Amino acid sequence: MVLAELREPSLRHGVSLALVLMLAVALRLPAIQRGLFHWDEAQFLFSVQPGVLAIREAAGLTGAPRPFPERPPFDTEKVPYWAFSGKPAYDLITTVYGVVMGLTPGSVGLLSFVFGLATILVVYAIARHVFDEDVALASALVLSVSSYHAYYSGSQASVAMSSFFLTLGVYLYLGTFIRPAFGRLALAGACLACAYGAHYNLLLYVLVIFGICGLRLLYDRKPGDVLGCVVMGLSFLAVIGLFELFYRIMIPVAYGHVPAARGAYLAQLRFQMGFLKWTLPSGLDRFSRLLLDSEGLLVCALGLVGWVGTAFRKWRNWGTALLLLLAGVHFMSATLGGAVRSPIFSRMTVAILPFVAIWAAVGLIQVLDVLRTRMAVPLRVPAFGVALLLVAALGAPRAWAVTTLRSGHEEQARYVLEHGDAQQVSGGFPVDQYYLGSFRGTYGLPLTLQGLRELHQKTGVRLLVLDYRVNVMEEWGNPLGPALREFERAAVPEAVIDNPIGAALVVVGEDAQSGQALARIFADPLSTQIRIYDLRKLLDGAVGTVPAQ
Repeated sequence: MVLAELREPSLRHGVSLALVLMLAVALRLPAIQRGLFHWDEAQFLFSVQPGVLAIREAAGLTGAPRPFPERPPFDTEKVPYWAFSGKPAYDLITTVYGVVMGLTPGSVGLLSFVFGLATILVVYAIARHVFDEDVALASALVLSVSSYHAYYSGSQASVAMSSFFLTLGVYLYLGTFIRPAFGRLALAGACLACAYGAHYNLLLYVLVIFGICGLRLLYDRKPGDVLGCVVMGLSFLAVIGLFELFYRIMIPVAYGHVPAARGAYLAQLRFQMGFLKWTLPSGLDRFSRLLLDSEGLLVCALGLVGWVGTAFRKWRNWGTALLLLLAGVHFMSATLGGAVRSPIFSRMTVAILPFVAIWAAVGLIQVLDVLRTRMAVPLRVPAFGVALLLVAALGAPRAWAVTTLRSGHEEQARYVLEHGDAQQVSGGFPVDQYYLGSFRGTYGLPLTLQGLRELHQKTGVRLLVLDYRVNVMEEWGNPLGPALREFERAAVPEAVIDNPIGAALVVVGEDAQSGQALARIFADPLSTQIRIYDLRKLLDGAVGTVPAQ
């Protein structure tokens, strides 16, 4: 499979690929050494930890370090189906890995690091299979110095994992275009399910791949193609079923005397379909996380050159059509938004970056071909090497800068690690004086006015922290979105903290001074303003202006 594409490269390409991988390793190590750097990573580890601890304790492995001192105190009457991170491929792989290696920020960071490097090798294999050795080497280099890919190859989130499985699934599927290989198609379907299970925003890209499968049946069907598509589809569904089984087994194992959730993962699929519009180009003009930065604009330009040039060269087949469609979705997410942003905020589309890197490499090679025709013969040979050195010189400093960056998210993640009873946003639990919540519902209570009143009476929390998703709550039919807007009209904020990037994060609290301190810890870089209110006054003032839900 992938190893077949890596065998017998020329000596020049073999040495060059080794140097590219060494550069990729050097650029990604700082992210691992830094540990957690994003709020989400801490949440994901927190949600996986109970299952890991339950299995390790059952096996007598109790001495390994763990990021949180205690299990989360779930409401035993109602454990929500998002008890894990909601990304079953990530949960399953990280649970197995954590049982063997122990669950720490460094160990899980190493896991993402391995997936990131493996993705570079798969990209090389895809480009060599569809194009040639020069394009393959250039693709690997573009991806290795990408600040997006370098940044998230050291993370504890599911980004590197989802990118690897999507890329591997595409490679396996490309190898069946000449003659269907049912085993390979089954593996491709399983990889696509793992990619979707590692990050639900990859649904659109998975649909693109199955769409190409259908188009080939209509316009270029060969014997066995119909059965091959059925095999790939059934394999995809079988792995989704495995995720469902994993959640049904692990939720009661991890969280004690709780019945297995019915439809634990399948129930999320309906919810996750709502995220599809985030990935569609029509919605990208209002969601900055999906945008490329100025570095990405150069990659887009080279990719467009690759597209146009391919139309006039020998590289015209179903494989290039698939790569073009996958990269095209990413290009549209960069250009239709009408703005540029830091690569730190591009988690949701970084998984598709390998295909953008391939098209950027195609464009680079085609530009070189034009230049070579105008060069003296002695200069044509080193031109390719000079171009690769230029790409490395332009990209590596940027990648190094973002992987060594210290961000506010790092403080958030470290806070969660240091306070073992802090709870994840996606589950929502009382934490001493704090309460973290989201649109999904918290502590068995819905995020409504009545739910907030019950929460205050039940726990006595002084602060309520809501993540940036409050801005889109209303779109998903959650009643707290309108309620918070009424809160803002009815109450006088005790403090306002400006943060120049992104959307609004609302912090509701009793003490303005402690609220400001908490806001500095939890301030999401996507926030423009953080408003701090007196929770009891808010609830009292809302009576008569907003009906209890």
